[in-house]
Amino acid sequence: MRWGDYAPGAIVRGAVQALQDRDDLILVLVGKEDAIRAELERIGSYPDRVEIVHASEVIGMDETPTEALRQKKDSSLMVMAHLAAAREVDAMISAGNTGACAAVAQLRLRPLRGINRPGIAVTLPTFHGPVVLCDVGATFRPSRVTCTNTR
Repeated sequence: MRWGDYAPGAIVRGAVQALQDRDDLILVLVGKEDAIRAELERIGSYPDRVEIVHASEVIGMDETPTEALRQKKDSSLMVMAHLAAAREVDAMISAGNTGACAAVAQLRLRPLRGINRPGIAVTLPTFHGPVVLCDVGATFRPSRVTCTNTR
């Protein structure tokens, strides 16, 4: 079973790098605590703004999102969504199963008014600095739109 691209090492290293770049972040890593601690020990020196929340299960990249969410109640995605719903964290970021992440966000988080489903964001470098595209690869679902002329 694949957990994510080069997980957990690449994810922990990238998260710690983000802490070094931003003084205003507190990082909450959710997953198998022993694996996260082992990666932090490999890094050696890192800011003290790291918290670990244990989750005993992982949703693999090859798992069907809805089945995995039903069967794995203590997965890192479910625990992360609980933290977000309880407003214990401000954002959820996952490098794992995108479908499962979008599904858990839709099932467990209260959406913004007028927003029916989670967006997927991608950061792209440009000559003028990075830009964020939202809903890259989203499924288009046509809907009826009523327009009125206000003139």
